[in-house]
Amino acid sequence: MIVAVIRAALTSQSIRSIGVYGSRADLLKSGGDIDLLVEVDGDPGDRFIAIQKIRSDLCRNLGEQKFDIFMISADSARNSDRENQFYKLISSEIKILWSSGG
Repeated sequence: MIVAVIRAALTSQSIRSIGVYGSRADLLKSGGDIDLLVEVDGDPGDRFIAIQKIRSDLCRNLGEQKFDIFMISADSARNSDRENQFYKLISSEIKILWSSGG
């Protein structure tokens, strides 16, 4: 359901992958917030607006939950140094929920 909501929310974006990281990446654990990674091809545009739309659509479809959403471009040159460093930090724990295969 999470993947379908995100893909519907970002119809103007070319999504490369959707993943989960953090405590919810371990399927044996429950509770806490849901940390989501959305990786797009090219320029992600206004990330704040896109993330707020995703968060709003997820809450509407899945109920009030705490979602932390990290959006990054597959082209690292389009990200800030801080975004690239954070991606590198979490990359080993990301569980891919959906991928375009690209």
